[in-house]
Amino acid sequence: MKQTAPASREATKSKRLIPWDSDNSEPNGLTSMRVLLHWIRVSGNYASWHKGGKDRVGAVKTIYAALARHRITHRSVGAIDTKIKAIVKQFVAALKLLTEEGLLSDYLDQEDSDGRVERRVLKRCPYYRLLAPVLSKFSFHGKTPKDWTTCDDSEDSDYVEQEASTAVTKRKRKGESDERRPIKQRTLDAIADLNEHDQTEEGPNSQSCAGQSCDPDAAACTEIVTIPRQDEQEEEVDGQECELQIERYRVAAEKHRFEMEERRREMTMRADTMLTRQVLKSRRVAKEEIDQVLPIPKV
Repeated sequence: MKQTAPASREATKSKRLIPWDSDNSEPNGLTSMRVLLHWIRVSGNYASWHKGGKDRVGAVKTIYAALARHRITHRSVGAIDTKIKAIVKQFVAALKLLTEEGLLSDYLDQEDSDGRVERRVLKRCPYYRLLAPVLSKFSFHGKTPKDWTTCDDSEDSDYVEQEASTAVTKRKRKGESDERRPIKQRTLDAIADLNEHDQTEEGPNSQSCAGQSCDPDAAACTEIVTIPRQDEQEEEVDGQECELQIERYRVAAEKHRFEMEERRREMTMRADTMLTRQVLKSRRVAKEEIDQVLPIPKV
């Protein structure tokens, strides 16, 4: 029996919003977004997804397993694939902005840039700084998010549906599977709001973007390597976190050293001033004249 519109709306209401950046299962555990970003930053991982086909399916399943290890079980394979596409489209939108402003090189080198440009970049792609070292190795020149993929950009991954609506949704998807077509991509202005998740559901085992019709141009990839073993991935991620922590400590130590040097100079100047005042006083110089020439430094 064909699913009616009211029943479809009822199924949507039964879903519960679970943002990617706040679904950690433990107080200090990783969120879905943190796990996904860690995976992307490991050398070779994104290249496998970018290549498409079976490589993409394998890459998404690897992320699915990584989420499960962190007790995150409400993300589906299709939802993960959709989220990666959304992140890439955010990156392409930010890349286009920087290219148009002529600031791409300075921004990548983390040189000082206009604060307004910084805000506009982060509005389009909040994780641009983390993604740039990886995605900048791939060619997106002359492409817009619409050109980059023809897949459906619906994003079901922020929802967990109740058991009562699961069967209804599956029946609805079965009836529509032969008629499903890619929807029109959002414009660049709409991409700035990609973090506002839509409410279109995608089946848990969906591979709508695993086919060659949805593959990005493999020639655009400048570095295609196989997916590292899980232990290699975790070691590299741990190494990156250690390097970041060491850098934070180094910056903090340098700041403390500078403050201590500044304090030492102030105390030396004060001691020299007091000693000189004492010498002038012993030579019977009037206190008013001493105060005028050598006022006591403020602490």
